[in-house]
Amino acid sequence: MSIFLFPFLYFIIFFIPLNLLYDYGNCFLPYLNGVGKSAVLLMELLFDYIATSIFFLRLIVQNVRLIFMIFTYSELHELVIFQTFNANLIIGNESIVSS
Repeated sequence: MSIFLFPFLYFIIFFIPLNLLYDYGNCFLPYLNGVGKSAVLLMELLFDYIATSIFFLRLIVQNVRLIFMIFTYSELHELVIFQTFNANLIIGNESIVSS
């Protein structure tokens, strides 16, 4: 059942920063980067846009990590479900009658 909620999870992860960007409007860049360090407005604007792009790039990288974790979990789950052991390979389970 929880596997069907992953699209909703990605929807939330993607749209929360976009909603912040929409809600804060012009104040989103100072909210994300903080106060400016120089008096040159064009330079601060460039730094703010770089900070915003880095923020969204981090989210994309985080999504790739989540995809890798889901893939690893599903492969381990498949291994545990479909793994069979030969009883004759276990030490101490010697028998004349083979199963």
